[in-house]
Amino acid sequence: MCTRSVYRGNDMITGFNFDIDLSVWKHKVIKERERFYIGILRSDGAYHSYHGVNQNGNAGTLLYVHGNPAIP
Repeated sequence: MCTRSVYRGNDMITGFNFDIDLSVWKHKVIKERERFYIGILRSDGAYHSYHGVNQNGNAGTLLYVHGNPAIP
């Protein structure tokens, strides 16, 4: 997953390239008063916030990649 931030005048626009397998992960965009985030449904029945932006423009993301099978 990649996060990009761009400025347009005084506005910051943050975008996500949310690269997950939708057949494996259930997710939704959750909007709260001071932030929005992409929640991934976990086995505890809750949507956990892995990628999001708060009202101050701070972006957070959980970095993850698939392993390289060529490296033991």
